[in-house]
Amino acid sequence: MIEDPDNAAELKRHSPFGLFPLLIDDGKPVLETSIIIEHLQLHHPGPTTWIPDGDEGLRVRFLDRFFDLHVMNNMNVPVASKIRPEGTQDDYGVARAREKLHVAYDWLDANLGEGPWAVGEHFTLADVESDGVIWIPHRPQPPDFKTAIARCRCRTGASTLFNNACRWTGRSAT
Repeated sequence: MIEDPDNAAELKRHSPFGLFPLLIDDGKPVLETSIIIEHLQLHHPGPTTWIPDGDEGLRVRFLDRFFDLHVMNNMNVPVASKIRPEGTQDDYGVARAREKLHVAYDWLDANLGEGPWAVGEHFTLADVESDGVIWIPHRPQPPDFKTAIARCRCRTGASTLFNNACRWTGRSAT
């Protein structure tokens, strides 16, 4: 557990802010989800091509960044505000983040395309990034995202994540 001082010290030895995710591969630290996935694809390829070559790969990387910068960053603002000490919440920042989040959702609804996954016919890094945002219980759930939730939950890992998150948050898994 991270509360263990030895574990926390080891984590900070590899990650300057003591944050996850972190992979130690052959003694070398690899930080951040996107980079870990690229590292694994390059050094330990498996049956899934997380980042295709060419223009499709550029689109995957773009969506990965879009989800991280324009969805996750804005989703974190109300959470961070809520856990601040009494009297230090940022109502203006929360309202602005919600506005930006709705802009991001509108853009995604208009630009994700018709394929079964975020970029075409195969599960990619873009879907990994989107998996983390579609089940989060504190955000509004636009109707167009219901398809994404159903699609995502068909993946074993995503289904496990979703069901565990529902148990942890008390949200219904349906």
